[in-house]
Amino acid sequence: MGDELVVRGNPLRTVYPAYASRVDFGRLDTTYPMLLIVPQNGTEKILRQRVPRPPGPGRFAGATYSLPMLLADVRIPTSEPPPITQVGTEGVVVTLPFGDGWFRAGAWLRTEQKDADFARIREAFRQIAGTDYDMSEPRWFSRFAAPLKDTVPARLTHSAATTSQTRPSPCRPSRGPAS
Repeated sequence: MGDELVVRGNPLRTVYPAYASRVDFGRLDTTYPMLLIVPQNGTEKILRQRVPRPPGPGRFAGATYSLPMLLADVRIPTSEPPPITQVGTEGVVVTLPFGDGWFRAGAWLRTEQKDADFARIREAFRQIAGTDYDMSEPRWFSRFAAPLKDTVPARLTHSAATTSQTRPSPCRPSRGPAS
């Protein structure tokens, strides 16, 4: 499955997560010495092809963190990519490049976000980073709540997210009919 994900993603061999720091994944002795950024629809397609879906609703055991993360796949029109991580008094924002001007943008905020949407993630970037980098064209958005302990899903679902919107990816050419 790793090779399939690499074809669909943007492998980053070196990243600069904070001022004056550098992480070189290329030095790792591993099959995949990289940080791989894969669009959500590419990951979901591979998982649908590989993971059997038993009948019944999906359920996760365990609890979740009280402060979920907002995630979106967005276009950011810039010649200079934004910093990967930015921290402020309101929380943390991240931008991870897919390539072709598309990014996974995330915001982990100190306050609960019950009515999360794309406008809220843009607002979070303005509060924490001082700009929303003119992000637009959200092709996927989620309010993700991470489990506090290892969990086993009853089936592959997107039940961890209360909001999910998926649009076709313009970054990669179609590889045949959608499943």
